[in-house]
Amino acid sequence: MVPLNETYRQYLLSHGWTGGDVLRADSRHEIDMPLRVGDAKITPYLTGRVTAWDDSFPDTESGDSTTRLWGGAGIRSSMQFWQTYEGVESTFFDVHRLRHIIEPQFNLFVAGSDQSRRELQPFDPDVEGISRASGTQLTLAQKWQTKRGGEGHWRDVDWIVLNISWNQFWNEDKTGTFFPQDPVRGFFFPSRPELSLVQNSVDVDGIWRVGERVRFLGEMVYGIDERRVEQFATGIAVDQSNNLSYFLGNRYVHLLNTDEWTAAVDYHLTKKYELIAAESYDFQVKSNILSSVTVIRKLPRFNTALTVTYDANNSDTSVVFTAWPEGFPSSGFGTQSGTAIDRR
Repeated sequence: MVPLNETYRQYLLSHGWTGGDVLRADSRHEIDMPLRVGDAKITPYLTGRVTAWDDSFPDTESGDSTTRLWGGAGIRSSMQFWQTYEGVESTFFDVHRLRHIIEPQFNLFVAGSDQSRRELQPFDPDVEGISRASGTQLTLAQKWQTKRGGEGHWRDVDWIVLNISWNQFWNEDKTGTFFPQDPVRGFFFPSRPELSLVQNSVDVDGIWRVGERVRFLGEMVYGIDERRVEQFATGIAVDQSNNLSYFLGNRYVHLLNTDEWTAAVDYHLTKKYELIAAESYDFQVKSNILSSVTVIRKLPRFNTALTVTYDANNSDTSVVFTAWPEGFPSSGFGTQSGTAIDRR
C-alpha cells in the first residue's frame, strides 16, 4: 500500500522503478510443423525470443543492461465431428434444420527463461509481462447451426455457440514489486502461450442468436484453486437496423465485488458520420466507471475519429484523435478508442 505522504510515482521510484529513457530490442521467432493424422490436425512448434534493455533492473544483477532469453515448445491439435438433423423445425425459435458441430482442441506448452517478469519493469505487458510458466488447455467447442433467411435466401447461421475450456498451469511466476498480483482470471492463448493469464480455471462462453437482430452473450470464469466464480458477465446485443445497434450488459468480478452495468450504442447519423457512445456504472459502489463518446467522419478512402473518454476511477479525461485508411484501422496514427457493438 502506498503511504499517505507519498505519491504513487514516488513509491514506485523508491522500489527501483526508473523514470528515465530505456532502449529496448525484442525479437520473437516460431517454427511450426502442421501435420494431418487421420481426422486430427496436429501442429508441433518451437518458439524462441530474445529481449534486451540498456538498463539494469534492481534484481537482475546484470551490470548496466539486461538480456532475457526465453524459449518454449508445444503441440496444438484439434478434430471436428458433426451430425445433421434434417427434421428439426421451429417457427418460434426460427430454427429450420439443425447441424451440431463438436470440435475438441488440445494444447500443451512448456517454456523457460533466464529472467522472471517479476524482476522487469513492465513498460509493455506483451514484452515484459510474458510468462515463463508451462501449461495445458483442453477445450470443447460446440456450434448448433441452422438455416435462416426464407425461400431463395437460405443461409447458415450459428444459432448457439458454446465453448468450455479447462486451463492448468505449472512453474508459475512468483509475484513481486514489478508483478504485484496474479491475474483474476485464467486463460491459455494457443497462438501466444507466453501471454496467457496464468491461473488454473474453467472458462465458459457462449452466444445465442435469438433472431436475426438479437443476440444473448455470456461468459464465466471459475477459479479451480479458489473454488469460486471469479468473473461472470452477460448481456444482450440488438441490431435495430443497419444504422442503429445497441448493447446492455452486466459484469461481476469477485475480487472487486462489482455490480457493473454497461450500455453502448452505435448509430450511423449519416453516410459520413457515425456516433459511438458507452457508459459503465457500478451499482455496488454507486459510482460511475467510464464514459466514452466517439464521432467518426468517413472521407473518400480515409476515416477520422475523435474520442472523448472520462475515466472515473482515475478522475481522468482524455481526448484522442485518430486517422486511418479505409479498410486498415490498425495502420493509421493516433489511438482509436470508443466501444463498438459486438456484431458477431
